[in-house]
Amino acid sequence: MGEAARANSLVLKFIFIPLIVVRKRGIIAVIQRFFLLLRTISSEQVIYMTYYKSRYKIFRRDLKMPKIKWAGVVQNTADYQSGILPATAIKLEMPDTMGEMMLKAIPFLIPSVVIIVFSVFFKTLSAGQPVIAPIYVILGFLLSFFVGLPVHELLHAIVYPKAATVYIGIMPKQFTAVALASYPISRNRFALMSLLPIVLGIIPLIIFLISPETNRALNGVMFGLMIMGLTSPYPDYFNVYQVLKQTKKGCLLQFEKDDLYAISASDLK
Repeated sequence: MGEAARANSLVLKFIFIPLIVVRKRGIIAVIQRFFLLLRTISSEQVIYMTYYKSRYKIFRRDLKMPKIKWAGVVQNTADYQSGILPATAIKLEMPDTMGEMMLKAIPFLIPSVVIIVFSVFFKTLSAGQPVIAPIYVILGFLLSFFVGLPVHELLHAIVYPKAATVYIGIMPKQFTAVALASYPISRNRFALMSLLPIVLGIIPLIIFLISPETNRALNGVMFGLMIMGLTSPYPDYFNVYQVLKQTKKGCLLQFEKDDLYAISASDLK
């Protein structure tokens, strides 16, 4: 009998059967049956309860975040991405510099720009009048820069496992913030880590679409947040595309210095 079936059996014995007995034999019979059942609980059922407690502890452990440290101004990303890399790790073909990567990733901006343009176009068309107050768009940009960028990098960081250390900092020359770590993570986790910050664009987009056309202030703020939230992760879109293109299912990914490597899961056993 499976574990779930055993749990259902316990519920049946302790809840439904006593209720039937109450109606037929009275409370004394119920008490007698309850103590009888307590004496007949097998050790296997106790193990089952212990099993689920352990599963819950594992679930709680997996939810714990990695160690996140503030790095301040980052001059060289390689200083914060130095870990243990297997000799068999395969270096992915990626741009050599961040500037080159951002240039090559520009085509991945197109879907975000299309969504932004069509959303404001159709909302304005349906309202028959302007739905955005331009001054509040600037406020949305400022909020996205001073609040959204740190949150963007934090969303990258929290996806890493508990044992990882992630450094968050800013790169003034590149006008950006970064989350840096050198720790092996699965292909799916890498994709989640890279794409999670898109929620900072999706949430304002939804609010913008459903808010009243007359609330130009709210629409302006959400429009500014939406632009930054949907466009700023475009280098991450590029990274995920390259990973899916160059690696196979079941591999692990790890940043080391300024490069990204694919690792066979068997190499870490």
